[in-house]
Amino acid sequence: MRNGRDGRLPLYRHRNGFGWVDGHRRIPVYTEMMLQVCHNYAGLPDFRTLKLSEIRLFYEGIRGELKRATKTRE
Repeated sequence: MRNGRDGRLPLYRHRNGFGWVDGHRRIPVYTEMMLQVCHNYAGLPDFRTLKLSEIRLFYEGIRGELKRATKTRE
């Protein structure tokens, strides 16, 4: 969430044998989602056992709240 709207994260940059390459956004996106879910849901099981579908489910549950919380104030 950025400024009350869905945001876009940059591509994940990593090194391969030939130098730095752009990878999929999955790693930074799910990392942010997981951190926010862990912050908002105190009763979650161990975060290391969560499946990607479970992270998405919990994140969708707080999406509206995050939009309101990150909306720019006038």
